[in-house]
Amino acid sequence: MIPLGNADLWEAANEFAAAQKLQWSGEMSAEALDAWQATNLQQTIEYCQDKSPFYQRHLAGLKATSPIDALPFTVKDDLRQHLDDVASLSLDHAWVYYETTGTTGVSTPCPRTAEDSIRTGVALCEGYRDLLNGHGERD
Repeated sequence: MIPLGNADLWEAANEFAAAQKLQWSGEMSAEALDAWQATNLQQTIEYCQDKSPFYQRHLAGLKATSPIDALPFTVKDDLRQHLDDVASLSLDHAWVYYETTGTTGVSTPCPRTAEDSIRTGVALCEGYRDLLNGHGERD
C-alpha cells in the first residue's frame, strides 16, 4: 500500500495508524479524540480551500475552525458538474485512479494519492479488527 523507499510516507502512515489504534481501542480520551478530529478537520478545510478551485467557492466564508455542522454538503452532482475544479492535485499526483460504477448516473472519477489510500486502508483495518479477529488463525 505504500510506495517503497518513501520514508516520509512511512512515517505519516505509522503516525496515522498509531492514532487510529488509540481511537478504535478506546485508549484515546474523549478530549484527545475531539482535539485530534478538530485538528484534522481544520487541516482538511484549509487544504481544500487552498488547493481546490471548487472548494474555494463552495467553502467561501467558512473558517477552518467552524463547527462541522457548518460545512455545506458536497453531492455527487457537484462532483460531476465541477469535475476539473474539485481535485486539489493534478492527476499525475494520483497513486491509483478508479471510477464509480455509475449506478446513479455518470461514473464519478476517484483519483487517490498514496496517503489517501493509506488513511482509508488503516481506518478500515482498525474498524474491522474485532470482526476479523473473531475468526482466529487459519491453517
